[in-house]
Amino acid sequence: MELDTIKKTVYYIMENDELARKDDHYLMWKYIENKCTRVKGTAVEYFFTHYKHYNLPSLASITRMARQFRREHRELIDQETKVARNENMEEYRVYFREDNNGAVARDRIKN
Repeated sequence: MELDTIKKTVYYIMENDELARKDDHYLMWKYIENKCTRVKGTAVEYFFTHYKHYNLPSLASITRMARQFRREHRELIDQETKVARNENMEEYRVYFREDNNGAVARDRIKN
């Protein structure tokens, strides 16, 4: 899938849908709904194991474009959502911070 196409679609959705700017899962659904009407009614397991069948990009590509949109359009970002995202980022940073030996604290990761 061409990145320019992903970008245009993500930007269009985020510019026109406030909830898509606040919720990445909703954004992903709106992207899929926009690009592939055949997905409605499809079992979740089947969709996620056959998403290439629908000629869709990875969900990571959609969220990467969303992050770029947020960097370029800070004025459209809901402040409450921004605060929550920053708190989540800090939690991840603390969780994966290097220990005194310079190695990631792998003992915290059990699964």
